[in-house]
Amino acid sequence: MTPFDDSQHRVARDLMADRARELMVLNAVAAAVAQSLEPLPLLVNALDHVIDLLALDAGAIYTRRDDGRLELIVERGIGAALARTYRRLPAEHPEISRLIGGRPLVFDDLRQIEELAALAGAGFRALMGLPLLARGETVGLLLVLRAGNAGWNQREPTLLEAIADHIALAFDNARLFAAEQQRRRQSEALRRGALALTEALGPDAVLDRILHQATELRRKADPRAELPWVLLLESAIMHLEADLRWIEMVEARLPDLKRYTPPSPTPRPRGRPRRTLVEAAVKE
Repeated sequence: MTPFDDSQHRVARDLMADRARELMVLNAVAAAVAQSLEPLPLLVNALDHVIDLLALDAGAIYTRRDDGRLELIVERGIGAALARTYRRLPAEHPEISRLIGGRPLVFDDLRQIEELAALAGAGFRALMGLPLLARGETVGLLLVLRAGNAGWNQREPTLLEAIADHIALAFDNARLFAAEQQRRRQSEALRRGALALTEALGPDAVLDRILHQATELRRKADPRAELPWVLLLESAIMHLEADLRWIEMVEARLPDLKRYTPPSPTPRPRGRPRRTLVEAAVKE
């Protein structure tokens, strides 16, 4: 066997080993994110596996808010001070806008990026940001960091994109599950309010109980994620309060209504008036 053949054999063997390792990492991350349907524990577990399996130094996961900004949800290895500095990423920044548009960011030397100088000052050298895409929309960002002089090799961006896809899908499913659970709780609260209508209570007591439950639902609702539901509850609360004031006004007038005697109606003949023979003859 020629040296050239030996070199090809080593390259093929290394390539197979790299692919086997990548498949192992993907399977491990997929298994990790499948362990929970709670969004926050799912993201924590996913980030821990990504950092450990790829021997990274730090990482973070951001979720996208309604205003487009990316908000830090979980971090590892970054530290509290840097986490406060980069707690929110503005959507109007060109690089962040690129991420939201679905394109990854890869930096091999953070010292050349002015906005990331704090990360470079903390010893981090390379950064990669990958959008978390679900149902055609960017729902968050996976950010990974490497310290020292090592950058990214040619295969790591592709591997991390596949990992980000796994995390995004699991996170989206967890959000859908949480939203369904919230709808169930809201339906149960409304059911309890409806049961109040069947109890032996006066109208004001029934409305007061429903108002209390609607107010409690409004307090627990998140305007950033459930704005239509919040607006519906606020409208219902406003109408319930108006109804209660109307009932109070009517009850205050009840003594006057009890003393009021309506006039007797004037008796009127019923049915069609009968025509006389003369009237009938004239008409004929």
